[in-house]
Formats: sequence, structure tokens, C-alpha cells
Amino acid sequence: MDQEQISRLLDKYLAGACTPEEEQAVHEWLKSRHYDQSQWQRMSGQAQQEFLDALYRDVRQSINVKKPAPDRRSIRMTLRIAAVGLVLLGAALLYLVTSRNDKAEELTIATTTGTKKATLPDGSVVILNASSQLRYKQSWKAREVELSGEAYFDVQPNSDRPFVIRSGAVRTRVLGTSFNIQAYPAERRIAVSVISGKVALTGEKSEEKILLEKGQAGIYDREDHRITQVRTEGDSPAAWTEGKLNFFHMTLEEVAAVLERTYNIRISIKNDRTRKCEITGRFHINQSPAEILEVICKTIDATYKIEGENITIDQPAGCGR
Repeated sequence: MDQEQISRLLDKYLAGACTPEEEQAVHEWLKSRHYDQSQWQRMSGQAQQEFLDALYRDVRQSINVKKPAPDRRSIRMTLRIAAVGLVLLGAALLYLVTSRNDKAEELTIATTTGTKKATLPDGSVVILNASSQLRYKQSWKAREVELSGEAYFDVQPNSDRPFVIRSGAVRTRVLGTSFNIQAYPAERRIAVSVISGKVALTGEKSEEKILLEKGQAGIYDREDHRITQVRTEGDSPAAWTEGKLNFFHMTLEEVAAVLERTYNIRISIKNDRTRKCEITGRFHINQSPAEILEVICKTIDATYKIEGENITIDQPAGCGR
């Protein structure tokens, strides 16, 4: 394609008016360019747009402007400027096209209340807990997913391609195993509990790496950026996949967060000291919130009031007297 053809196609492309064939032609032309994306990728979104707009105007002007009887030297200079401009424009557009295509091929599995089971392209199984989201690339070139919330994984073994889960500031790497990850954005801790096999756990702001085995968990603290290794206790960390609500030495505040996600309710704790009251108990999602709260509040001498989807827990004296 000559410069005028390219210019016309870019006009249509930026206006979103290309046919599928014309859009493919633009993509092929962009792929044929050689460029350095490093500077472009370091620019902010606004700076990218301003740069792209200014560059495009310069390229259009260099193509369309007509001067009387220019000499050969000025012709060569104009063509060089136009060529450089088009290469840079190609780099910018290719970056935008690539980013757009990457997002277009990203798949999302999400839940609001309840749980959801899904099979990933490699045969690995994931079960999402309430208010959770899992994202991954449809192409599945790398076995890598991003988790927000809580999920149980049963990963298919593959020694050549590790399975990687990014959950907030924590990166979990496995070859083939089953484990549970709890990484709700609003909570301070991220917990990775191993049910079978082994996983390697690393923190985003730390070079610390911990190897976890069956019966062990890694707890990452978002504030001090440390990972603590502990033994899991009681039932399986993934007991929630069977409808169980098991609380072991959890604070009332943590228990309230679980009940809110499970039943889509809002719980307010009036006394700040009561938030840290320790709760231990076994329940099931078939029980109503009122049944569970009745038991919990009795253990800490608290009262509760239900108004629609809003629940208030009151214990003026703090934890049990």
C-alpha cells in the first residue's frame, strides 16, 4: 500500500468504520513495521492519546501538503519524516490493537451469591465461592489465572507448564495439586491452604518464597507484606464447597464478612470491641442467618436485630462476661 492508501485506511480505522477486510489489512500493515514499544508503554493513557493525535496530524500534513516545485532534497526529507511518523504511528496503533485484542480474549467466571464450578481449558477444575471472580486468557498459552475472592482448585498435573494463580499481592505456583485460596480485596489477609500435593507461595513486595505441603497454609498480611506458615486445623479448608460454614478461632468481624457474602446481607457490629470476639462453630448454608446468629450471639452474650437484609449485632460490654 502507498502512503495515501495507508492514510485513508487509518482514517477509517480510527473512526471505527473499517470493514473486516480493511481492518485486517491495517493489522497486517502494522505487523510489517519494526518498532520499539518501550517508550510508548511507559506513557500514561492521556499522554498516549495526545501523542497519537499529534503524530497523526503531522503524518496527514506531510502526506497532503503540496509545495511548488520542491527540490529532490526536500522531497527526500518529507518522505523520511512521513516514513518515521508512520512507523511510530504503527507502533502506537499496534500496541492499542494488541491491548484491545488481549482484553477481548479474556474470559471471566464470576459469582455473587452461592458457588460456581467450572473446568478450565487444561482440564483443571475450579469452584468459586460467593462474591468471587476468576479471569484467564482464552488462548490459554500459559496456565495462568487471576483470582479475586475465594476458590478451590484441583489442578491437572503438567511438569512442563506450571499453573500460576495471581491473587492480589500473592503468586501461587503449582504443578498439579488441590488447594484453597481466599483473597477477598477488602480483607487484610490472603490465605492459601494445601489439600494435596505442594504449592510455592511468593509475595509481590517480598522475595520470600514458601513451599507448602498438605495440611499447611500460607497467610499473607497485606499490611506488613509477610507470609506466615501455619498448620490447618479442623475440617478441610474447602469445606465450603460442600455447603459447610466452619469457623475456627475467627473474629466476629471475619465471621460477619463470610455471612454477608453467603447470604447477601449486611451486618453491622455496634461495639468496636465486639468485632474481635473469637468465634468457633460449625454451621451449614441450609441454615438461615437468624439460626446461625442466634448461636453465635449466645456465645458472646450479644443481641441481634434483623431489618430486611440489614442485621445489627450489639454487645455493649465487649466479649463474653
